[in-house]
Amino acid sequence: MKISIEDNSQGIGSKMMRDLFKKFKSTDGYGLGLYISRKIIEAHGRSIWADKK
Repeated sequence: MKISIEDNSQGIGSKMMRDLFKKFKSTDGYGLGLYISRKIIEAHGRSIWADKK
C-alpha cells in the first residue's frame, strides 16, 4: 500500500530536504515529528520519503 500526501506551499530548501527525517533542535523547539514517524514506520518494515515536484 502506498499513501501519498501533497503540499502546495512554497516548499523547502535542498538542505532541509536532506535533513527532513533527522532529529534536530530548532530555535523554536525540537524537530521530532518526522523523525519519530520514520522510526515507527521503519519498525514495521515500511519506508517514508519526501521528494520535490
